[in-house]
Amino acid sequence: MADVDGTVAGFSHVMILEQKNIACLKPQTAVYIQDLDVLESERNKGIGTLLIKASKEYGKKRGADFMRTQVFPQNIDGLRFYERNGFEEMMKTMERQL
Repeated sequence: MADVDGTVAGFSHVMILEQKNIACLKPQTAVYIQDLDVLESERNKGIGTLLIKASKEYGKKRGADFMRTQVFPQNIDGLRFYERNGFEEMMKTMERQL
């Protein structure tokens, strides 16, 4: 959580995810950013980057190997933000309505 003058300006909700024990996969642990949000009036002031750094430190202390999140492709600002903070596209999730 980040605050500005006592007001919550943003937060990061993270989870530690351990990969299932599957013989053909290297066991790894991820810091998964479930949600990260900064008040619109407080964006572009470095708060999101501070939250990423805090999430990274949280994961390091718990033995995580990497960080992961998901961003909707139409969220151009979100994609730019994560790319500026060192994230890169690793896979695409495909869905279809039944």
